[in-house]
Amino acid sequence: MKSHALGVFLFGLATAASLTLLYGVDLGRSWIEVSGSTAREYQVPIRRVQGREKQAVLTFDAVRESKNLEKILGILEQEQVRAAFFVTGDWAEQYPEEVRKIAASGQDLGISGRVWRDMRGLSGAEAREELKEVREQAEDVSGQEISLFRPPEGRAGYRLVESARDCGLITVAWDVDSLDWKEYGADFVVERLTGSQGIRDGSIVLCRADAKDTAEALEDLIREIRGQGYELVGMWELLYREDFYIDQQGTQISWAPEEEQGKKP
Repeated sequence: MKSHALGVFLFGLATAASLTLLYGVDLGRSWIEVSGSTAREYQVPIRRVQGREKQAVLTFDAVRESKNLEKILGILEQEQVRAAFFVTGDWAEQYPEEVRKIAASGQDLGISGRVWRDMRGLSGAEAREELKEVREQAEDVSGQEISLFRPPEGRAGYRLVESARDCGLITVAWDVDSLDWKEYGADFVVERLTGSQGIRDGSIVLCRADAKDTAEALEDLIREIRGQGYELVGMWELLYREDFYIDQQGTQISWAPEEEQGKKP
């Protein structure tokens, strides 16, 4: 009986290790106390925020061209919407004036990697070195303090999330993708983000700053979202800054008393 139990334990341990190596499955989770009950916290990117009723945030990856950026920033200013932009190191180096425009327009600024590629293969030390380098670069150009990190393509295992946290960065992905890169047209973007599979309470929406369809759809998109009763807020209005944990699906959940959860940081 003892040998059987030991065998089951070793098999489970080997399986967990294999999943971590192959798929980046999070083994950096911990048990925490939440209002007297036990919850499991996972080291994964934040994809959505629980408890933010009728609120969502628009985000834009700026990693390739910049030709649609000015139009996007103009519409956001016109509609008084604060969004979040994530830049790679090579994009910030190639388009420093555009980085300054993002910061000057009052939008939230975050970073991705040095270049647009999967970072999960990096060691913790390599990831920290790269993130510190890109963060310093973007801060020097923008004059804005940066605390947000988006892993390229949203791919991050526990090691990368932990490395970002060690650098003072919160890792953010998304729960709704506009698929604007497919170039199906502006109407497709609006329908995708406002239809039955679109935004919901606490959604983080992925768009791309170089996507022609998003630039063309943005004004109608914002008005349609608002027509459904949603408020488009900044990333730091949506996220909890303290007293939270992240579940396996990437939902950020507050363990503060319910009456405190709606308060903006």
